[in-house]
Amino acid sequence: MDQCNPEKFVKRQVSQDSLFDGRLVCRQHRGGYRFSVDSVLLAHFPKIRKNEKILDLGTGCGIIGLILSYRHADLSVSVTGLELQSELAALARLNIAENGYENTFSLIEGDLHEFRTLIQAESFSLVTANPPFYAKGSGRVSHNPEAMTARHQDEDGIDVFVESASFSVRNRGRVIFIYPAELLAELLFCFKTHRIFPKKMQPVYSYPETKKATLVIVEGIKNGGPGMEVLDPLYLYQYKNGPYSEVVKAMYRYQNPNH
Repeated sequence: MDQCNPEKFVKRQVSQDSLFDGRLVCRQHRGGYRFSVDSVLLAHFPKIRKNEKILDLGTGCGIIGLILSYRHADLSVSVTGLELQSELAALARLNIAENGYENTFSLIEGDLHEFRTLIQAESFSLVTANPPFYAKGSGRVSHNPEAMTARHQDEDGIDVFVESASFSVRNRGRVIFIYPAELLAELLFCFKTHRIFPKKMQPVYSYPETKKATLVIVEGIKNGGPGMEVLDPLYLYQYKNGPYSEVVKAMYRYQNPNH
């Protein structure tokens, strides 16, 4: 691939979006899969350490890695994104180049089911994932193949994401997933199956008056042992049909990456 001009590999019409008051650019396909607040929440969840080596599974346009790269530029982090869909991988490469992260953010294009040949075992200190969670034939039906693939699981469901995360992360390294709250039992079962012990969980609610969480962010440690901390709820909106909560608004605003 011509790394000097990744834009020529992006064949479809894109929009130019941004975060942090325009300091981080993110191009997205106008008619395809577009990132949601889920990815923004996940990218703000981990406490990043110096020289952290991060793997983002199913990276899409690269938004999680872009946010982590921007927010922790002073910590010498490196990010690798794995993406199945070639057009999304090309878009991620364009976003990496436009934000100047070519030396710290790399892309692996390939099928997650082949993770043993794509990724070196136990080579990352942190693995993140905002995986597809709709079963085939359920959830929001889209006629766009890119969006359908990004949102809907294959026959292996969530298990292949957790298994590949466990394979990729070093012993005592961290794995962080965002997933629907109603499917939490499924996620925790897969974590246990693949030796990922949940240590932190944050429930995410639509707004304060709602009784049921919509999402959960779960951080686990490979071979970490029992004991989990449940964090305070995070609210997406101030009230029903209202604006984002102040906490979420702050995630989109300018943040000095050196502090």
